[in-house]
Amino acid sequence: MQTTSIDNIISKVIRDTRIPDSSYISDMHEWIPEAMGLLRTNVELVPAYKSVKISYHVGELPCGLLDLEAVEYCGFRLRYYTGVRAPQKLPTSETTVSENWTTEATTTDMPSGPVLDLKVVQAAALDPSNAYRIYLGHIQTTFADGEVTLYYKHYLTDDRGLPLIPDHGDYKEALYWWVRAKMIQSGWDDPVYGHDDRISMERFEKYAARAISDITYPSVDQKEAALVGSLHFVPPVDYYDSFFHTQLPEPPYMEGSQPNFVKLNTVTLNNGETSA
Repeated sequence: MQTTSIDNIISKVIRDTRIPDSSYISDMHEWIPEAMGLLRTNVELVPAYKSVKISYHVGELPCGLLDLEAVEYCGFRLRYYTGVRAPQKLPTSETTVSENWTTEATTTDMPSGPVLDLKVVQAAALDPSNAYRIYLGHIQTTFADGEVTLYYKHYLTDDRGLPLIPDHGDYKEALYWWVRAKMIQSGWDDPVYGHDDRISMERFEKYAARAISDITYPSVDQKEAALVGSLHFVPPVDYYDSFFHTQLPEPPYMEGSQPNFVKLNTVTLNNGETSA
């Protein structure tokens, strides 16, 4: 399904309400993700990497980052700093008499340029004297200046870092009426509905039910896969006829491996036949 930015919802609300107060726009950035949760929107995580410049031990994290997988610095993988003091140069196994720590010569198999396979980064040698940590939406490193490469997973965003939503008519209408209802609940005098948010909430529930039933309905491929999986619980037509027959040749019975049968007493009948 195609996606679009939430700016389309915000611009439509502004056109219809003619709000002169721009402070509501920042509130809409909070209300729309709240409605997305009510609409059971699944966030798709996409792997990505980005080079971040470190200045005075601090670098800015990219927008949409949800799961940071690894951090690369000069061909080495940085370890996560778990100390309680402010990050500084970590000690190594070999030091000098001076107060400064010295590093050992370490080799790494990290290829040059961007790495597409995350396993290569995670298997790289650890930097013996540097580390990082995440603090207040920023990455903080033990070295003062430099450049690191972040390997992470993020949700899809637009150019402004705002989350993308499904380009679905009922879905967008549900978000639109949710925003208008929230504006009324916050004290906004709606030019059409005044301070009554019941109509806006009713329309949100109406379009939300349509969007959920349409978006979450399985596709043709998903239904076919589910049908194929359910057929494994139904035996074939000749299942009971061929239950004791195998397609592979049965191995011959070897002497000594035959089962012990009990020999029954036979009785001779008048016509000469025998019966057990």
